[in-house]
Amino acid sequence: MREYLELHHEVDIALDTFPYTGGTTTMFALWMGVPVLTLAGQTMQQTQAAASLAMLGLADWVTTSADEFTRRACAAAADLEALARLRGSLRATAQQQFAGTLDETARQFDAALRGMWRRWCAGLKPESFVVQA
Repeated sequence: MREYLELHHEVDIALDTFPYTGGTTTMFALWMGVPVLTLAGQTMQQTQAAASLAMLGLADWVTTSADEFTRRACAAAADLEALARLRGSLRATAQQQFAGTLDETARQFDAALRGMWRRWCAGLKPESFVVQA
């Protein structure tokens, strides 16, 4: 894993896959300070990266056509100063956006599991629950 993450230091821009976008690979790239350019489609599998980018304020890294994807990739690669600024701030932005969320989500999920266990032990029927992300 360490070697994989270190490879991100050799990448300027990650070009997302299509029709199924990266989930884990997109998050690793963003965490390592590598911006991801994605082509958003119509299904959930085609919008995962777009959702992550939007959460980080990078909606301009989401494209909706192959031509736009190509134009945006070329423009980003040509503006090395802007790319360096983004890369320099991306990990901090990701950490700020996602760090607190995980702790609260974990607490809520833990509470839901404990509630399910108590209901099962008491012989009660299953009940739905919601974990806020």
